[in-house]
Amino acid sequence: MSTHSREFGVYSRLIDYLIAKNWYIVCASPPGGTDNRFRKCLLPRRDLAGSNKGHRDEVDVTAHDGTVILLAECKPRLSDSFSIVNALGETDYEKLKRLLATFTPSQLAELLVRGTGHLVPSSPLVAPALVVEEANWTIPIDMTVIELKPGARTLWIVDPLLGRL
Repeated sequence: MSTHSREFGVYSRLIDYLIAKNWYIVCASPPGGTDNRFRKCLLPRRDLAGSNKGHRDEVDVTAHDGTVILLAECKPRLSDSFSIVNALGETDYEKLKRLLATFTPSQLAELLVRGTGHLVPSSPLVAPALVVEEANWTIPIDMTVIELKPGARTLWIVDPLLGRL
């Protein structure tokens, strides 16, 4: 099975898992295209003071449970989340950390409302997560990791997701 199709499988299992747990999918950007059920998850790389122009970051899945906004990146293997780099030369782990450092939770909420038209908590907690099919790497202590194999899951949860997934 190709890396692309494995990543799409992780993405699809995450969407199904979150919906089953009563999370609301705000936006989703699957590998290799769009998912007609959801708007794409595009965030400016810096605060553009209302401008819709400039470089954007895509987040694979953004969801909320009424209190926490989840920013999730999907890969076949956890090691991919620490070794495959994007156009900025950063891994998924580094990208999620940068997004958390760039926007306050209320700024992120405002950008998501503006970009998707969906309501999100206005003063949320924000949680990054690496979602994989195979957790073949050291689990980070500062980010949730969700391993979603077909028919099985393992969660390494950190705040603010404790008790929510």
